[in-house]
Amino acid sequence: MKESCNIAIIGAGNNGLTMAAHLSLNGHKVSIWNRTDETIRHLKETKKINISGQIEGTAELQLVSSDIKEVLSGSKHIFITQPAHTHRELAIKMSPYLTGDMLIVLSPGRTFGACEFKNTLLQNGVKQLPDIVETQTIIYTCRKTADDTVILLDFKRTVKI
Repeated sequence: MKESCNIAIIGAGNNGLTMAAHLSLNGHKVSIWNRTDETIRHLKETKKINISGQIEGTAELQLVSSDIKEVLSGSKHIFITQPAHTHRELAIKMSPYLTGDMLIVLSPGRTFGACEFKNTLLQNGVKQLPDIVETQTIIYTCRKTADDTVILLDFKRTVKI
């Protein structure tokens, strides 16, 4: 039996909801953050994501919140699913709550996104850096069709990390 992880997903868009559903349906405890409550209002009530396509089911979430501290608490694996232009702002917002035993995956990170994220953390006083990696693009071809519903059209088979 595989071990379950506490995972934080940062961003409730196409990629974030798909990743949250995928990981939850694979037995992980998933929390999701979004910067505005309006976008996640319904999701906060139900804590469920409906996914169809390559994966079918209803995924249950541990927590849905616009409070970054709350979502990061207890999570050792953090997937940032927001576009690269938001990474600096997110690094600043997350810096008080990050520890050296965490893993951050920028999905996507673009070119040198992990370097920018690391430097921003250092500039904001983080002493024990988490491991930070980036993907060249998102791993899903997907579409969010409602606040709590996504279609996973396909998995991208060759995504560089």
